Amino acid sequence: MKRFGSSIFTQILAIVMSTLLIISMNAGSVLAREAETEIGHDPPAYFVSGKRIKVEAVVRDDAGVNQVRCYFRAAGEADYVFVEMKPAKGDTYEGILPSPSKETRTIEYLFLVVNGQDQVVSTQEYELSKDDEKDLPAWQQVRSEGNIQVSTELPEMTEPPTGFRDSIVMDVVESSVRFGVVAGLYAGIKSASGATAGATGTTATASGAVAAGTGLSTVTIAGIGLGIAALAGVLDGDDGDSWKPTVISAPSFIAPGQDSLSIGFSEAMDTQSVRISADPSSVYRSHAWKGESTLDILLSGDTEVGQQLMFFLEDFKDADGNLMEPYQFTVDVSDTGSVRIGW
Repeated sequence: MKRFGSSIFTQILAIVMSTLLIISMNAGSVLAREAETEIGHDPPAYFVSGKRIKVEAVVRDDAGVNQVRCYFRAAGEADYVFVEMKPAKGDTYEGILPSPSKETRTIEYLFLVVNGQDQVVSTQEYELSKDDEKDLPAWQQVRSEGNIQVSTELPEMTEPPTGFRDSIVMDVVESSVRFGVVAGLYAGIKSASGATAGATGTTATASGAVAAGTGLSTVTIAGIGLGIAALAGVLDGDDGDSWKPTVISAPSFIAPGQDSLSIGFSEAMDTQSVRISADPSSVYRSHAWKGESTLDILLSGDTEVGQQLMFFLEDFKDADGNLMEPYQFTVDVSDTGSVRIGW
């Protein structure tokens, strides 16, 4: 049986090293910025239909890593959807794809990274094929309970993606975090400036800012300086913010006795509108906001190795009053890092 992730850079190492020219919207000055992002991924050998799939990527950038996503679709479908990748042990990020249906033969997926300089980097597309004759692999030995939040950058896409059969909660992300559009994953969609997103490569962004392609076949720098790229505002031409907020980061493990954990949101939130519960209920003590988009959940500290905690977030709204879909996540209590089921 193939062990997924047994070597950090075994099969694929995507390295971006590029000097980017950024034209300032305000001063008209030109700044040189060098970016280096490393994305390591060991693709799974196959999948068995009807079971969720864990994907991993090792991401490093001296400028820091703000966000990692896995964009995916059943082969033959036009549009990508994505799941957020959560930090695990070291530089590893993990994401769970919903269960493929029996009819799905191949899944296409890629990773997208937003680094600490708000530069958007995407990998090549990978293919993962079905083999229902084989044993359930390690990378599919994950829990099937609860919902999976799947996000889209297409306002009209409200149904779960074709080719997957699971308990899926769909979310349409707001325009300021539609990084897939910047990366050219949605051909023909126009940005706030009127520039059309095309295939990955050299991609024009708003207000004169230019994102330079690297020429590497495995990686494309697709966007830079999201503040300069002026992605704020709705891409389909609506005025104002009507998009629901989302959770963009949540821990997958805590140490025994840890007294807090942090949740990151996609935008500024209404800090008065929250409802939090936990299972077991005794683990949740209270909460405190750090700024407008980071929430600390304060714990009782009475946790032990091997425990599994579940948290429920309800009635959360952004600063504009848009209600977030109910969100739940599971945390493993571990003294060695992220717990991997069945590994």
